[in-house]
Amino acid sequence: MSDTAITANLSPSEIQKAVVEASNVRIRATATDTSAKFVASIKGSAMFQNNWDELLSAAPMSISLLGSCLIAASSSTSTTVTLTPPRGGFQFLSYKQLRPNMIQIVDTGRECFRIADSNMDFIAQASNKMYDTLDDVVNDLSGTPQDAKDGLDIHMDILKKGALECKEKAVNIDTAFGDWLKYVNELHQVSEETMGDNDSKKAANDINLKVQDILLDKTSIAEQTSKKAVESLGENLKVTREAFKKASDNYPSGWDLVGMDLVSGLGNCVISAANGVVQKLTGGGSQQQQQNGKKAGGNQSSNQKAPLPKYWDDPAYTQILAFSDPISTLRAIVVGGADGGVDWEGATGKSASGTLVFVKTMLATAKSSFTSTGNPPSVDYQTLLDDSLALVTALMAVTDKKTAVGWKAPDPKSDQVKQWQAKVTEIYSKASALSATAKTMPGVGGNPAPLLNQGNQSGNMPSGGSLAEKALSSAATNLKETQAAMVSTQDTYLKSTENLAKIQASLADIKGQLEKLKADSITLEQIRAILIKCIDVICDLKVQIGKLVQFFDALATMVTFATDYHVTPFLVYLDKIIAGLPQGPGINGFTFTDLQRQNIFSMTLFIRGYYSIFNSIALMYGKISKQWIMPGMAKVLELSKQTDDQDKLEKKRRDLNAFTTNAQQAIHTEVTLAQQKMLAGMEQRVKAIANETKLLPPPPPAITKAIEQGSNVVADAAQKSIEAYKPSSASQLKLPRDD
Repeated sequence: MSDTAITANLSPSEIQKAVVEASNVRIRATATDTSAKFVASIKGSAMFQNNWDELLSAAPMSISLLGSCLIAASSSTSTTVTLTPPRGGFQFLSYKQLRPNMIQIVDTGRECFRIADSNMDFIAQASNKMYDTLDDVVNDLSGTPQDAKDGLDIHMDILKKGALECKEKAVNIDTAFGDWLKYVNELHQVSEETMGDNDSKKAANDINLKVQDILLDKTSIAEQTSKKAVESLGENLKVTREAFKKASDNYPSGWDLVGMDLVSGLGNCVISAANGVVQKLTGGGSQQQQQNGKKAGGNQSSNQKAPLPKYWDDPAYTQILAFSDPISTLRAIVVGGADGGVDWEGATGKSASGTLVFVKTMLATAKSSFTSTGNPPSVDYQTLLDDSLALVTALMAVTDKKTAVGWKAPDPKSDQVKQWQAKVTEIYSKASALSATAKTMPGVGGNPAPLLNQGNQSGNMPSGGSLAEKALSSAATNLKETQAAMVSTQDTYLKSTENLAKIQASLADIKGQLEKLKADSITLEQIRAILIKCIDVICDLKVQIGKLVQFFDALATMVTFATDYHVTPFLVYLDKIIAGLPQGPGINGFTFTDLQRQNIFSMTLFIRGYYSIFNSIALMYGKISKQWIMPGMAKVLELSKQTDDQDKLEKKRRDLNAFTTNAQQAIHTEVTLAQQKMLAGMEQRVKAIANETKLLPPPPPAITKAIEQGSNVVADAAQKSIEAYKPSSASQLKLPRDD
């Protein structure tokens, strides 16, 4: 089935007016002052992927568990148990008696939260300072070549050091919680060996295996992943540079109006490739992460990200963004003729470097630079490239005879033309679906990257033909893809907020059981159940902190890549420009120098998007810590001073229970407000893009359908994960009856 040109039902004056509006839409979308919106869209699209609510909501549970440990320690039961050391002695425990070990668990836990409080404050302040440094990078890029030479490398070094310092603070928290986990786990293992039956010993062994997996140092695996990911990113960078050079040398005369579409596509390719690296370095969609996502209670860990779709890292999703422009141009030629057929005049252009020659050159570059994985996205991409090249060859076989005497263009109603139009619709639909999937990926954001140089804005606006069709179809398709990505992100984030209710219900149930414990009647089985729940919660907290370590490590890697692959070569190139070297051909006033500046700018905005996530998380944690966690730990300390007076102990325990109830409600309110603020920002951006789409004719139905299907590839994977989500605390605390 073929589509018709967007311009088919418009008069020449309507076409010209729509082309002007399309140009204005692109200018507004890629203006430098849209950077804040672009960063917000990256933050919003990546935020739902990690359930940070568990990190923020775990405080009341932790406080309750520490209080329960003290209740257990104050019981006569704990004083009667002497632990049998394993062969080789204790690795982490300090005492043979159960009671002092239970108290040590509390002291170690309190210290963990003290370290977390201090270090999360540092992360919040440091990530906030990085905003200023990122602004400095933008100023370096926006100034003279000498400004860039004087400041870029310095500011990039500051960014890298900042990421590494934040990583170090996160590692310190991670280490503290790891040590706490080791202590509790060994106490549980030894307790089961000393007091448990065969079934409980087997269960303890299973728990130990899962704990050891969480404690496993995966540094070597991460380093290998990092190396491969950076190499892949470097290859994508080479592709964008080669594509720009080829386009500059072969860009058709008279088509400058739509030249910035290609430039925007290259910028989107850089963002997509960078996001792929972060996803790989933080375990996005990996089998390893799914294996590591099992907790002491056997549930899915909060470390498990909302999974990306199958084949999410296929190179087709990145490269389609770099090469969708020539495919769009090909479609415009095939359907953009004034008579509803092929625009043969537009196909050849006004010079030897005709439009079809440009399309063929770019498609050949795309084909030679692509290595297929053999998976469906690669197969679709490879197929559409092959089909596009075959179609171009068929069209050029006709245009080659155009100068011959008596040449006549094929009849627009002929079967041959209809076949060409059906094929180009199929090609463009596949390209639009792949592009929509790529733009909807978490961390990409959907919006086009803002441009430091938007190219020349002057020129005549066409009132018909393939150039007008290209201008309108590209603008309409890009808007539709952006809208689909934003709506998908909003819907997914809204759905993910339902998890907070699941977390709160699970925590309330466990807290209610803990409050029933009485020091004068607590049993050994109940003490062991408390230890299991402690392990479960600590595992979850450690996994959450581990994600921060991964992310800051990934950001340091990204800054290093930007410096080595972008900044350093750019500064060397600037020396030549300052010395008078010609900048060479460009596209609509956008030069190779601009491309290098733009790549650094795009990477900078991408990094800022992730810093924004960590800044929000750290600030929220700091606020909750100051208001609830640390005061709660102070109450735990007070409780520990009353272990010999049962009446005072019970009163302190009731005070602690009331405090944790209030804390849980307050934290729920705080997190809900933050979610509502995020959703309000998303809603504002969705409405803005919806208003933009009203200014232009819509894409053909076949293309709209393809875009929706492509966006749904990501949305469906995320929705299924969210619906199946169970909080780690859903391994409900099972306290044996004490009768």
